[in-house]
Amino acid sequence: MGVDQEFQQLVILAGRPILVDPAELTSDLFSSSEKAGLSVHTLMDGLNRASELGSQAPDHYEMNRLIVYKNVSERAVKYRNDRTDASWMPTLQAKTPETREALRASMAHFAPIIDGMYDEARRSINAEYPGYLETLGEPMIHPGVQFELKVSLNRLACRFRTAIENVMKTAWVPENLRGFPNGCCGTISELLGEHLNSLDIGEFYYVCGDRDGGSHAWLEVYGLVVDITADQFEGRPAVYVDVKDAWYAEWEEDTKHLAIHEPSAFFYRDESQFFDHVLEQMRELGTSAC
Repeated sequence: MGVDQEFQQLVILAGRPILVDPAELTSDLFSSSEKAGLSVHTLMDGLNRASELGSQAPDHYEMNRLIVYKNVSERAVKYRNDRTDASWMPTLQAKTPETREALRASMAHFAPIIDGMYDEARRSINAEYPGYLETLGEPMIHPGVQFELKVSLNRLACRFRTAIENVMKTAWVPENLRGFPNGCCGTISELLGEHLNSLDIGEFYYVCGDRDGGSHAWLEVYGLVVDITADQFEGRPAVYVDVKDAWYAEWEEDTKHLAIHEPSAFFYRDESQFFDHVLEQMRELGTSAC
């Protein structure tokens, strides 16, 4: 098995962590510079000067490889403790007996060696960038990747919110969602999470917190909060995509799990129909909503 094939298996075992294609990064960089009015010559000159100064942090590829190793290493602990336990399996990749068997076979191969792979990668980064990893905290993510994810998620969340508002005006809406954004943060977070988890940009978790006898739900991914119903509370924005601020810190976490539209929900059928309308609206909106 080649190195690339092995790494692809690790990515699957890691539960789809954020991976950034260098070619995509370069394309985005040139596109952004063009919008900012910079010539290609000016951009290349700036990149050359930056290269001469040297980087103060690992590149995206190094960090994402380390994150993959770390995630698989953490899952391997559960596998080694109990070979019959399936709780380590990434939920979205373990939907059928065949995929679960494939995951077990991959983990059987990597479980004895993944800790060493992670330790070696971590030592390499620490040797070149002393103390850098300690500044990241948990969850571990490259700040550049987190920023890129934040920008992308802000656009997606804004489009999803606009699509909901359009559907509210043009289609039948389930009774429990008619007060949007009030009183429906749980269901809306599930629907948004279901959509985001289908896009292969990370694992989004549903989080519900309690405060002063009330509750509120939102999504989290790699240290970022994604919330499109916070404006039911005074002073909060309609779309919030950022690290937790003091307001979120006030909520005591009660529930956290992978974000899916729960099939056992009382209004599941009606909510699914509503969800389909929202996704259709998103397709019609394209990127014009933000």
